[in-house]
Amino acid sequence: MSIFADTATCKNFIQELNKNSEFSTQTQAFDGSIQLEIGDSLLWLKIYKGSVIDSSTEPSVFGYTFKITGVEKSWAYLFSGERRWADLTF
Repeated sequence: MSIFADTATCKNFIQELNKNSEFSTQTQAFDGSIQLEIGDSLLWLKIYKGSVIDSSTEPSVFGYTFKITGVEKSWAYLFSGERRWADLTF
């Protein structure tokens, strides 16, 4: 089972994003969506003025602005806080 299939984990991830001042600052001018993927599993996030305002584990009829695909282990590191984005992309 993918992380994205765990509703509680996704909800917690979104809550943490919305509490994070750096996320809010960096996405303040963004009006779009990001689709995170592990194989066939996904988490779609609608972001507006620094906050995640909607989410789904199904593809959105509106598509996405950006898509980020990774393996389960990498997403698990990010969701747990064990690793940062920069640790996994550089």
